[in-house]
Amino acid sequence: MRHDIIITSADQPTIDTLTTTLEHCGLNLAILHSPDQATTQVTNPDGQIILTLTLNSARLVKVDQEPARLVPDALPAPCWWTEAWTTNDPTTGIQILNDFAIRLNGRCHILGDLQ
Repeated sequence: MRHDIIITSADQPTIDTLTTTLEHCGLNLAILHSPDQATTQVTNPDGQIILTLTLNSARLVKVDQEPARLVPDALPAPCWWTEAWTTNDPTTGIQILNDFAIRLNGRCHILGDLQ
């Protein structure tokens, strides 16, 4: 089941921060980029996609109150808005995204139900 997640952060998300996050999680995961570089995927050793992020299209939201209008506990503007979703292993995906958000001085917002 897919889980949609938004990360609001003070720092711009980068592939370097994602790589550092994955190194610290201690799992054997790989990073793949879509051909158009629009999304970044994290896969397990079997090639299953754990999570997908829109790193290269993260947006800096500058309009006051806009992040909170979209996600009630979002960081105030200006903040970076990164979209992500988990698929095959949502527990691991959410743990990685939470750590990633913390490294970006941000918050991870899970949309919808986790069941």
